[in-house]
Amino acid sequence: MSLTDWPARYTELLNLSRLMLETASRQEWEKLAQQGEERTRLVAALPEQLPPLPEDSGRLIAEIVQEILECDRRVFDRVQPWLQHVGKMLAAFEKADKTA
Repeated sequence: MSLTDWPARYTELLNLSRLMLETASRQEWEKLAQQGEERTRLVAALPEQLPPLPEDSGRLIAEIVQEILECDRRVFDRVQPWLQHVGKMLAAFEKADKTA
């Protein structure tokens, strides 16, 4: 892979992260899970360590990664209340099964 391809690969991951944020904002949880699987595939295709890059490419990738992390935080903020709600529902069902 050429050195100029790396920013494009990270940009693809950023675009998916932005899409996941929109999906989480609409509370489309199944679709979010599917996008999460796609994201896992994209991340798995990235190297654990990048080869030496020109300074501008390295800086660009660092900025992209920061934005991806911000998207992650915002997705988590939207998902967390739903997870708490689901946890309470499951606990109520479990309690009902034990008393039945």
